[in-house]
Amino acid sequence: MPQRRQDIEILLVEDNELTAIEIEQLLHAAHFSTIKRAGNGREALDMLRQSSPDLIVSDLRMPVMGGYEFLQRLAEQEYRGGIIIVSGVDEEIMQSVESSLSASKLNILGIFSKPLDVEDIESAVKWVWPDA
Repeated sequence: MPQRRQDIEILLVEDNELTAIEIEQLLHAAHFSTIKRAGNGREALDMLRQSSPDLIVSDLRMPVMGGYEFLQRLAEQEYRGGIIIVSGVDEEIMQSVESSLSASKLNILGIFSKPLDVEDIESAVKWVWPDA
C-alpha cells in the first residue's frame, strides 16, 4: 500500500459531472493526485479489471448500476482498498446502507452526505494515509 498520498490511486464513481469535478478538486486539495473516474458502478467494475485502486470514492444513486450494488460486487470480489461513500440520499437510507455493509469485509472509511468537504476526506483517510 502506498504511503504517500501522491502515490495513491483513487477511483471516483460519480454520475454527475459537476459533482465529480468538485470531489476531484477536494481530493487534489487533500494532496491526492492519481484520480480515475467512472460514471456508474458497471463502468467502475470494468475499470477494476485493469487495476485495483487504493481508494474508491463512490456515490450511491447512479444509472446502470448504483453504488449499493457496486459495493456488494466489491465485497464479492474481496476488494481490500479503502472506500468512501458520498451521497445525496437522506440520512435514513445512509444509515441503512451503513448497517447492511457492516457485515461485509469492505474497508469503509467514511459515509458522508453531499456536499463533501476536504475535512470529510481528511477524517476518513487520516489513519490510513496521514499527510506525507
